[in-house]
Amino acid sequence: MRATFAVGRYQRYAARLREIGRRAGRRLYISAGQERFIVSEFRRSYPGSDVAAWWMGRAASTCPLDLWIYQEIAHETRAEVIVALATSSAHCLTDLCRMTSRGEVLSIDPGTDVTALDLLGVAHAATDGRTSVTVIIGSTAGDDQLAEVLDAYSTLVTVDGYLVVEDTQGAVASPRGVSRSQTVDAFLDRNSSFVVDHSREKFYFTFNPGGFLRRQRPLRAEIASGFIHQTAS
Repeated sequence: MRATFAVGRYQRYAARLREIGRRAGRRLYISAGQERFIVSEFRRSYPGSDVAAWWMGRAASTCPLDLWIYQEIAHETRAEVIVALATSSAHCLTDLCRMTSRGEVLSIDPGTDVTALDLLGVAHAATDGRTSVTVIIGSTAGDDQLAEVLDAYSTLVTVDGYLVVEDTQGAVASPRGVSRSQTVDAFLDRNSSFVVDHSREKFYFTFNPGGFLRRQRPLRAEIASGFIHQTAS
C-alpha cells in the first residue's frame, strides 16, 4: 500500500504539484518548429565563445556541451592522436587522454600558419600508421584559409574518425565573402568521403552545427600546388 505523507492543506498543495508535473510532462512533446525556436533563442542569449568557461583553472572558450561530445568521440573511436588546430580545447583534450591513459594531442597554437608545409610534415609524421585519428579545427585557424586547412588536414583523419570544424554557427563571412558553414558545405560537395554526423548535436546547442564530419571511407592523397588535396578512393 502506498503511503500518503501530505495531510490537510498540504494534500491540496501535493495535488497541485502533481497537476503541474502532469502538464509539464505533456509539454515535453513539442513540435519541430517549437524545438527550433527554443534552440534559436538559447543560442541568441548564450554569452558565446568570448566568455570563457574554465577547465581545471584554465580558460576554455569552447562550449561545454561540445567538450562533452569531444570526450565521447575520443572514447568511442579510441583516438590515438587528436590534432587540435588553434582551438582552446587542446588542454582539455590532453587531460582526457591522461585520465584514460590512451591517446595524445598534437596542439598547434593560434596564430600559427597551419598550412605551412613544414607544419603539415610534422602532423603527418605524428599520425602516420595510427589507426584512429581525429582533427579539430578551431575558429582562430583563420576563416580566409579554412578551405585550404580542410583540404590539407582531412587526409589525416582515419575511417570513422572525425574532422570537427568549430564555430560554424555564425553568419560572419571571411574576407572572401564566405562563412565557415558555407566553406564546410563546399568541402563536403567535393569530398564524398565525409558526412555530417548530426547525432553529435544531440544536446541541441553547439558552437559547431554541421561541423562534426565523420570520415566514412578512405581517401587517396595527392600533392598539388604545395597543398594536399584528396579524392575518393
